[in-house]
Amino acid sequence: MGQGSLSAMVVPWESDQKTLSMAITSTRGEGWALEHTNLGTIRLTDLGNDTTRMEILAHHTDHVEQKKLAERFERFASQVQTRFQVAP
Repeated sequence: MGQGSLSAMVVPWESDQKTLSMAITSTRGEGWALEHTNLGTIRLTDLGNDTTRMEILAHHTDHVEQKKLAERFERFASQVQTRFQVAP
């Protein structure tokens, strides 16, 4: 089964002194005519002592085409979490 690819934008949309939330949206189209589909959110939180908590929250939907995008996003999220996980 092919993995497929996904074009997405990461858009910082909310922050305070300790937390940064970034929306992840898939994009389709060209130029000014881009269609955006919300896939989820990545939230980074400063825990102090040079430690950051990363949360990846997928946006779930019942729409068939968006389910395919959600599956790709979840694979992406798993890869990111695996890559940045700190060994005990």
